[in-house]
Amino acid sequence: MKSSKDITGMVFNIQRYSIEDGPGIRTTVFLKGCPLRCLWCSNPESQQAVPELAHQDSLCTGCNDCLDVCAENAISIVSKDGNFSIRIDRDKCTKCGKCVEVCPAGVLEMAEDELDPLSDEIIATVSEDHRKKIKYSCAPCKPSGETNGKVGDEYTYSTSASDPNIYQVCYGWDWDGDLIVDEWTNYFNSGEEVFIPHIWNQKGKYHLYHCHLQQNHHFADLNKSTLR
Repeated sequence: MKSSKDITGMVFNIQRYSIEDGPGIRTTVFLKGCPLRCLWCSNPESQQAVPELAHQDSLCTGCNDCLDVCAENAISIVSKDGNFSIRIDRDKCTKCGKCVEVCPAGVLEMAEDELDPLSDEIIATVSEDHRKKIKYSCAPCKPSGETNGKVGDEYTYSTSASDPNIYQVCYGWDWDGDLIVDEWTNYFNSGEEVFIPHIWNQKGKYHLYHCHLQQNHHFADLNKSTLR
């Protein structure tokens, strides 16, 4: 079995503020070499486990610098209604990277190096985002649950929220009262009562907050309770 020291991969993107395909707000690390071939794949550049030329057409100005420098004639640009789309002939492309170097708008990019997905650099990026969790503003209300307890015992709190458009809702819990979300739940149906357990490991007085995020990505009110 491989240890974490032996695990390497090609990271082609690190996306902050990821709010799709899961609850809450996350930092997503994208790796190349996906074995699936989904017809609705949003990241086809992730399928091959080798460096590939990628492009973001919305940035293209049609300067043609990439065409001029490509010795293999592997790149073409299509213009329509003032917008430009890049076409790459993968059979001709040698992945030399010259087009990336000359592109003034940063339209073209290529993953060149194999990176350890558990490297300090990537973990530091994700951890930094983790420390900068969402802050929010409050409104008077409170979840249901114990207001007195003992260190080390598990306590369950409940809440519910209704969305006027019947969107599903996920809940962010702040267990220490610093107005920063410590834990996100999955999405639940609008109006459904949600139960979540928690254990405090230190004695003290805690202000317990929670907020909810609608599936259309709008924040709602913050709710507060106090545990002594």
